[in-house]
Amino acid sequence: MVKLIKSITKSLKYGVKNDPEVQRIKLKYPKIFNFIKKRLTSNEKFGLYLTIGSIVTLTFIYFFFKIVRDYIGQEAIIRSDYRLFGIFKMFRTPVVNNIMLFITYLGKGEIIIFSLIIVSIILILLKQRFYLFSLIASFLGVELFISIIKNIIDRPRPSLIDALFIENSWSFPSGHTFTAISFYGLLTFFIAHNLKKK
Repeated sequence: MVKLIKSITKSLKYGVKNDPEVQRIKLKYPKIFNFIKKRLTSNEKFGLYLTIGSIVTLTFIYFFFKIVRDYIGQEAIIRSDYRLFGIFKMFRTPVVNNIMLFITYLGKGEIIIFSLIIVSIILILLKQRFYLFSLIASFLGVELFISIIKNIIDRPRPSLIDALFIENSWSFPSGHTFTAISFYGLLTFFIAHNLKKK
């Protein structure tokens, strides 16, 4: 199946590339075609990875605002919070609680900031300015985004008597989730990208 998909993709690529109309437009607008080619090339600095990242980001933003719209329109999300909490309570054990608390602490602001400082120092020593700038810009952008959206929506947290971890800020969107995905996700990408190069 994978071979078939690769073969079809290769044929489509060859067909589009050698199409006379495409060739005519390519000659007429070379700058636009060069820009598109660079965005789809994996070894370009702002190439395929940035394109895929942008598409994924826009997709998540689209679903995020769909959820926001649903939340504003009805109280279904609040009811689902309590239902999910009831389901998760059935799986509670001291070991599971400790694992969940550990994962939660990894997303705490203090841990992320400390890790950001350590990683920034390492990147400065390695003279990786692009990675350093990307990491800091991502962190600041996420914090700004979360702060703005939380204060616009003002959604209170569900009142839970036996919660393992008490948070006092607005509940939507999840700062832990946004910050952790942006920070640890970007670090994972940097490591994977360098391992691939080596």
